[in-house]
Amino acid sequence: DDLAHRRSQGTQGSTVCPGPSTLSLATSKDPETYKPQHIQGVFRATNPWLCRGFAWERMWGEGLPRNLPQPKTQPPLQYHEPQMNVLIMGSGGVGGFIGSRLLQTGHHVTFVARGPNLQAIRDHGLCMVSETGTRHVLEVNAVENPADAPSPPDLIIFAVKCYDTESAAQLLRPAIGPDTAVVTLQNGIDSVPTLTSILGADHIIGGATWLTAHILEPGVIEYQDAEVRAAIGESDGAISNRVQTIAQALRTAGIQTDVTDDINHVLWNKLVLLAVLGPVTAACQLPLGPILATEGMLDLFRTMFNEAIAVAHSQGIHLPDTTTNDLIALLQTLPADNTTSLQVDFAHQRRVELDYTAGAILRRAQQSGVPTPTLQTLYLTLKSRAQSFGGL
Repeated sequence: DDLAHRRSQGTQGSTVCPGPSTLSLATSKDPETYKPQHIQGVFRATNPWLCRGFAWERMWGEGLPRNLPQPKTQPPLQYHEPQMNVLIMGSGGVGGFIGSRLLQTGHHVTFVARGPNLQAIRDHGLCMVSETGTRHVLEVNAVENPADAPSPPDLIIFAVKCYDTESAAQLLRPAIGPDTAVVTLQNGIDSVPTLTSILGADHIIGGATWLTAHILEPGVIEYQDAEVRAAIGESDGAISNRVQTIAQALRTAGIQTDVTDDINHVLWNKLVLLAVLGPVTAACQLPLGPILATEGMLDLFRTMFNEAIAVAHSQGIHLPDTTTNDLIALLQTLPADNTTSLQVDFAHQRRVELDYTAGAILRRAQQSGVPTPTLQTLYLTLKSRAQSFGGL
């Protein structure tokens, strides 16, 4: 039948990707291990978005990779043996992509989904579609309630939209065991403190990911054929055994993952870009190329980046002096047809994460007395639009 054919297609062209023989999520913080300056793959603060055509060292310190590989198709992976029980909390673009990769490298993965997406995954499997049209269908275990998954999971990938954070975290409470690690890969900077307040600090690991993926239709996730990157780190900066173990599992799954001793710095780096680029594209409803071609637009970007960076400094996050220029340079290297998730959500009048990107910066600006007139004007304009269709 059609399902059997599609699933058989998903196994063609597989390659073997060996993984570590054992995975322990012990939380011990070995003093001999905690030497960030000497550990390969550990960095103090970086933003993989800011590595298009100029050196990382100038922005984020020495010893970091310079030339990222060009976009490439990532083949499906085969596994040797089960390794971890993984729960994907939020089976959209990010969660679905990462969960599918972990599944194909041998982990027991359960996907938490809801509504039509859940039903489609149960009926037809999880279909992963590359931008070139290659399809791989995976037979997966999908549940609506985390409590129905094999319990307790060793690892939870927390990838729900920001506005669902609290309700999703409450659903997770019965499923979490004493040694469960929860890696949050949400946008913004509020996820770690929110999850910590609900689930406890010992479980939470902060993270960020850089990939382009979205739900094309229920049960179908489309992703961009490019290198996928992530960064994860303990809130206290320790390079723990568990965070290194999880990072290695993600690398084995084809996700280039760094361990950081300053996850807040990483999250702020990403937020500054999201809080400006997302709202501008959402307001214009145009691809990036025509936006940048508009006279004066680069100056507008520069002004808003400077405002956001000033707020970061007021919060003790000291970004490099070159950050604004580097962000402008990044924008000029992005594809002319580039769009943002915020832009797409506004276009389809869906719920938006505006309050968790630009809004998060503006709330802290108000608390610190940092003026952000340009960013606030754009935010209030979009807020009015979102309120008109129930998007907040």
